[in-house]
Amino acid sequence: MAILFRKREPVLPKTRDIASAEAAIASIGKFFAGDGRRDYHFTLRKPGKQGVIEFSLTPMVVELIFRTLVQIANGNAVTIVPFHAELTTQEAADFLNVSRPFLIQLLEKGKIHFRKVGRHRRILFEDLVEYRERSRAKSRKIREKLTEEAQDLGIGY
Repeated sequence: MAILFRKREPVLPKTRDIASAEAAIASIGKFFAGDGRRDYHFTLRKPGKQGVIEFSLTPMVVELIFRTLVQIANGNAVTIVPFHAELTTQEAADFLNVSRPFLIQLLEKGKIHFRKVGRHRRILFEDLVEYRERSRAKSRKIREKLTEEAQDLGIGY
């Protein structure tokens, strides 16, 4: 396969990319109203070249492509990270939207699993996702408890 992939660097869309993504969303979105159990069939043509490629994608793959297109249409940078990928501490901090020193504190406290390669720490992406989900669940429980206490005290919510 002769496709060139960049190494986990965000791809910032240009104006032309945004317009292209918007057009694709309009086209693909029409087909999402279906039952979601059947594969989608695509035809690709390269401008100025002869030949057509036809292929099918499952609804899940089409949804992932659609989500990516939505982000591009909104002008957001997009990065695709395999679930089993190892990230540097800076990449992990960026994903969690925290500072690198704060992330290192989390690692050293054992809140997120990591391994050392020489002097460098490496974190599995799946471990970051697991930490984020645990953190979100904990925040949700705290919000629910605060809401319940506010209702008991008659101060709203």
